[in-house]
Amino acid sequence: MFEHPAVFRRLRADSTLLPQVLDETIRWLSPVQSATRHVVRDCEFAGVGLEAGATVNCMLGAANRDPRAFPRPDNFDIERTNLRRHLGFATGPHSCVGFNLAKSEARIAIEEL
Repeated sequence: MFEHPAVFRRLRADSTLLPQVLDETIRWLSPVQSATRHVVRDCEFAGVGLEAGATVNCMLGAANRDPRAFPRPDNFDIERTNLRRHLGFATGPHSCVGFNLAKSEARIAIEEL
């Protein structure tokens, strides 16, 4: 928050912004940078052929800075309309089981401080 003093001031004035601040922080700093997956059957993704048994390293931190998904990706913006679409803890059935715990711990720590 010290890198974004205007957001910090807004949060201090309105604590209901905390969920937005947490999601944008997770997108912006991506605690999980990559996830390794194994291809289970021959397929094509984004025009690239993938063979069964191949290993794919998904760069989650880079995905969270993709301008097609997050306009002005290097800006810290708690007003994004798609804040919760970040991949900070992966997604779907492979998302980190500790995701909600991590967000709760961060929320509690910030509220107490």
